[in-house]
Amino acid sequence: MVRDSIAARNIVYGTDKVSGPIAFLNCTGTNNEYLHLIVVLAGCEVDSIGDVYFGDDVVPLDGSGAATGTYAGHFWCHKHTGSATQAADSDLITACPTQWTSAHQLKGVAYLYVKLLWDQTIYANGLLNIAAIVKGAKCYDPRTATTVWTENSALCAAHYMMHAYGLGLAYAEIDATELTAAANTCDEAVTLADTSTEKRYRTNGVIASDQVPSDALGQLIAAMAGTVVYSGGSWFIQAGAYRTPTVTLTQTDFVGPLQVSPRLSRKDSCNAVKGTFIGPANNYAAADIPPVVNAPI
Repeated sequence: MVRDSIAARNIVYGTDKVSGPIAFLNCTGTNNEYLHLIVVLAGCEVDSIGDVYFGDDVVPLDGSGAATGTYAGHFWCHKHTGSATQAADSDLITACPTQWTSAHQLKGVAYLYVKLLWDQTIYANGLLNIAAIVKGAKCYDPRTATTVWTENSALCAAHYMMHAYGLGLAYAEIDATELTAAANTCDEAVTLADTSTEKRYRTNGVIASDQVPSDALGQLIAAMAGTVVYSGGSWFIQAGAYRTPTVTLTQTDFVGPLQVSPRLSRKDSCNAVKGTFIGPANNYAAADIPPVVNAPI
């Protein structure tokens, strides 16, 4: 949660814990005891907004958005997913009628409206970071001809390529056959060591609109070990997977003598893989993956 008048809008893909810039901040009440905030989560319509966090604590909310438990009577939150028909928050209009009106709809912007009632004991540590679990952008799926939430890496990459914050392409410029094949590859079930399965490739994270599009697209493509190729006026999205060769090369296809590059020596070879993982098991904080090590040769 930051105060920044020129913050870039974000696109959320898959599911992530997200905060963002404060778009509105105002106090009301006889002694300014009520604090009103709008925290922008995404610059696009999202599928849904789940748990709301105040610092490291999840704040349980009832059906009206009022907190229960520790923050009952001192914390209220309304969730707005950023639809094209989104209306301005009526409670904020009532509380701050001269600062916030029905014209402040924030269409296409997912945000939280939070109202806090000051209490020296409850807010002993001041205003903590406000964040939420967000199921992000809805992406077009050519396999079903629907636009729905997904963590499919190929569909997320295609969404970014068509989004105004990305490449701004028309769907007709993306090869649908290759996109369908890549989406199917991402959804393949992979068996894990404990015999459970998971989808081969998934994308969960945030892309900022001020990123260089080629860099952002590179991150999305890397999530599926894939490539994007522009050829013959069309974009081809491909996921990393083995493909059965359809062409056989013979000596007549080579224009020069063969060159052989010997393999790396043992001292230059790696026999371990390390990495980091961000997910709900660790409250969406980066954690080390247990290294995978091959036995010495």
